[in-house]
Amino acid sequence: MSADIPARKDNVAGAAMRVLAGTEAWDALAGLAATPYQSTRWLRLWLEANSALDPFRVLAIRDSSGIRHALPLVLRRKAGLVLAAKPGDAHAGFYFPPMREDAPSPPVPALPRGALAAALREGGIDALLLADTLASWRERPSPLFSLASPAPDSAYFLALDAADPLAGLLDRDERKKHRQKRAKLASLGEIVSEWVNADEVPAFLDRLFAWKAAQFAATGVADPFSEAAIRRFFVDAAKAQGPLRLFALRAGARPLAILVGAAGDGHFSGMVTAYDPAPDIARNSPGDLMLADLIPALKARGFTSFDLGAGDARYKQRYCPRREPLFDIALGASWPGALAARLWLGARAVKRFVKAHPALLAGMRRLRRR
Repeated sequence: MSADIPARKDNVAGAAMRVLAGTEAWDALAGLAATPYQSTRWLRLWLEANSALDPFRVLAIRDSSGIRHALPLVLRRKAGLVLAAKPGDAHAGFYFPPMREDAPSPPVPALPRGALAAALREGGIDALLLADTLASWRERPSPLFSLASPAPDSAYFLALDAADPLAGLLDRDERKKHRQKRAKLASLGEIVSEWVNADEVPAFLDRLFAWKAAQFAATGVADPFSEAAIRRFFVDAAKAQGPLRLFALRAGARPLAILVGAAGDGHFSGMVTAYDPAPDIARNSPGDLMLADLIPALKARGFTSFDLGAGDARYKQRYCPRREPLFDIALGASWPGALAARLWLGARAVKRFVKAHPALLAGMRRLRRR
């Protein structure tokens, strides 16, 4: 156990909520339905790559039948406080507690704030800070929703239940434009969209990271993929039948656009996408062409739903038209933790305000580039 993270303390016998560590934590997650980002495969690879297995915890919520929900958490010490956050940070597109398959449908009683705070406190945690949580998953409500505050972003989803999932997304004119753009790109080689083989994963990820680094440098944003641990996670998790999959648009052997997504529970979640910034390629929208090919490819592989992650963007609204609001969860378990939770929510509210005002957001982006 990490020297600067306090050891777990058990709740009193029979308590409905308890913070677990080590083997107990992993056992609590076994057999629970989870989003791709809270699946045990995704979590374990993320924690191993980031040397964060020691501060990993699970807050188990029990009823008379056993564990009903489990909250995977990673503990961090900041300003003398122990804060419980979402494993994966912004790389985990959203958060929803893994749940038993027979977890109750609405209405679900709200978790008592006092009991939840007591469970956190007994686990040595000052505050719970969870960004970008979903209100529901697979038509089951979150047990945390009574604590929810609006997050800065929304997520965008698509059900893959239609015979032709593209039918309502691209009209005749858009399909014609796609054909024209494919024809122009074909001068570089035969245009093919396909899943990336395991042996090609490292090379394709290197290409994607280089494209993203150039994009972030041009906008003055710190590159979230620059750390070796993050890159190691992507490579390890994208190996054969891992929790990450790569899909790419190619001209012959040359990648033109690449998407990495997290797969699990019949759902595919787009984590990061990038395309070749060369002007003769970028003007022909290789990212759009790739997404138009990805959606039927997902259906053919048996996926039932798809999302393109948090953040408003026109391409997300086009290909994933169902908007799902995201929420932030903050709860202090000590008085310094309560202050930290308020400050964190305040910072998230400022971010939400800026994103809701395009002129202000554009101005901040200009300042950041300078």
